[in-house]
Amino acid sequence: MKRLYILLLTLMAFAGALKAQPGHASMRNFEISAGYSYLLTSTGDVLGKMRTHLHGAHVGLSYNWNFKQERWGAVSLEPGVKFSYVMNIEAENEYKDINKTSLRESYVDVPLFVKYSYRHNYFTVLGFIGPEFSAGLTSTSRVFLKKYMVKCNNYTGERTIHGSRQEIEVDGYHFQNYGRYDLRLSAGVGFVFVDRFSLRASYHMGVLNRYNGVRSSYWKRRTNVIDVSLGYKF
Repeated sequence: MKRLYILLLTLMAFAGALKAQPGHASMRNFEISAGYSYLLTSTGDVLGKMRTHLHGAHVGLSYNWNFKQERWGAVSLEPGVKFSYVMNIEAENEYKDINKTSLRESYVDVPLFVKYSYRHNYFTVLGFIGPEFSAGLTSTSRVFLKKYMVKCNNYTGERTIHGSRQEIEVDGYHFQNYGRYDLRLSAGVGFVFVDRFSLRASYHMGVLNRYNGVRSSYWKRRTNVIDVSLGYKF
């Protein structure tokens, strides 16, 4: 979580620098946001799937470019960048002698949305849709046994052992094996209050197969994300 705090402070400092420039404060085209992220991964084939639920937080910065504004509303293009950190910890596991397992991941995403907004008095209703390009920064699985812990980088397959045992024998446990990159199709809705504060909810559906394993060519790994964000426009 320290990475989120550092990035949030960096974005706030960048926002302050932009606000000091002439024109940006009145236009309020930039928005800094933070909120909750829920990531669901499904791995398997037609015979069965394993699902992993990850919870965490995200921070982001976006820019709003209005290219069409009429009485019926405004259409704009909204590029941005987002950093998220999610994790899952299971205290109980079906495998023998395993006390706990955990999965921690971080991502940087670059959304490019087409947004429609309609302003009414002191609030604005908006909807947006578009692609989101995602790159995994880290993905680490940990398996805790009685006397040692096995740590695995899910992108490279590199494993390290901490404890008294010097060989890797995790009874039946299968580590993850998937690629860093993904393309998601995103859609969402939101509100802007007093032209300053925003509340958004969005769904991001992964369209690429991230699985790199050798079990079968039919195996797939899909990643879907739900975000809920609070934002500040400047």
